[in-house]
Amino acid sequence: MNGQHEEQRSEQQKENKEQVGGLPREIAVYCLSGILTYPNFMQELGESLAQRLRVPGMRAAAQQLYPYGDRSRGGLRQLHETRGDLLLPAGRPERSLGGSRAAEELLGAGDAPARCLLAGHSAGGIAAVQAASILMRRTGRPPASLRVVMIGSPKCPVPPELQDYTLYIRAVNQGGRAPDPVTRLGSWGGWSRGRGGLPYWQAEKYAPSVRMSLALAGGHPDYFRSSSAYRDEAGMSNLDKVLNAIVGWLDLPTWMEGQSEDDDANKGHRNLGSL
Repeated sequence: MNGQHEEQRSEQQKENKEQVGGLPREIAVYCLSGILTYPNFMQELGESLAQRLRVPGMRAAAQQLYPYGDRSRGGLRQLHETRGDLLLPAGRPERSLGGSRAAEELLGAGDAPARCLLAGHSAGGIAAVQAASILMRRTGRPPASLRVVMIGSPKCPVPPELQDYTLYIRAVNQGGRAPDPVTRLGSWGGWSRGRGGLPYWQAEKYAPSVRMSLALAGGHPDYFRSSSAYRDEAGMSNLDKVLNAIVGWLDLPTWMEGQSEDDDANKGHRNLGSL
């Protein structure tokens, strides 16, 4: 009998660890589109990501966000807003139009999972970084509970607390050159002070810690293509390569190791919609 009780207790402890405070382990995947985007442009990416993240004991769901609107909204207005967000200095995310819209959608969604993945394409990558910064400031959410992926995005300042949790992906051709002109825009640089207090320009001061170049077919709008025209000799599509890069970088078991501790720390911040 004692052995049976011990086994039941062990199973209960395991269940409690996986479901802290009655909340199941789950990840919310948000796909942020750039400007002049067709509806559901990132839908296949989001659904495929969520499917890959649904390992035993884990739930995942994806949602599409359009921080600058879709093709039905004025293109010049979207370009103007994107330019303003791109030029924002580090540490001023609250002034971001796209980031603020995305953050408001997350804040208005009510109870948020302990883990959120924000994946943005093109200007959506800018909005993803700035939305994550806003969420941390408004809710006290720890950076380790977030992951940000910038795909074919301009370079924008990533705050130091998010750099280790941000992945940057760009396309290259067979010659190793970047066919996506958007990835050449922007800057990760910033001024620092060296010895004697003299300022110097640090080109990667605000760069994501992990940056990947993937051999993809096509250009800027083709990161998520899965048809035969966008497959390599081994049969891998652009979408396959992007998914593999993201899931491999996430290292889901490691990310979830701190679930219990972060859940305890997040109890006062889980209901984002109440703030």
